[in-house]
Amino acid sequence: MSSASFDALRFSRGLREIGVPEQQADRLAELMADAFSTFADELVTRDYFSEVLDARLTQHGAELEQRIVEKMMLRFAEQDTKVEARFAGQDAKFESHDARFGKQDRILLLHTWMLGLITLVLVVPQLQAWLA
Repeated sequence: MSSASFDALRFSRGLREIGVPEQQADRLAELMADAFSTFADELVTRDYFSEVLDARLTQHGAELEQRIVEKMMLRFAEQDTKVEARFAGQDAKFESHDARFGKQDRILLLHTWMLGLITLVLVVPQLQAWLA
């Protein structure tokens, strides 16, 4: 950061030219030089301000991005939990349907055997009568 320079001699001459007594002009020049040297280090140049501003904007941008990513990850986790819960519910329904289909398969097997037995009891004697 560059500091502004103060020309005390030039300031003193300028004061003398407008009629300020020499002793007073010199003392004012010294006081102004002290004031400028004391506060010159605290002055901010445009380049320094730009550097600091860029650094802070970069930092805040990174922090904002991190917060957004954290919120997005939290929302994705919530959605994953909801989806998993719904899939678990669907799995339970499928298991219920599988049990019902298993029961229907057993009933269908029983009906098949019953029809086979009925066929044997009714058709075989009729065939024997025709072939005899």
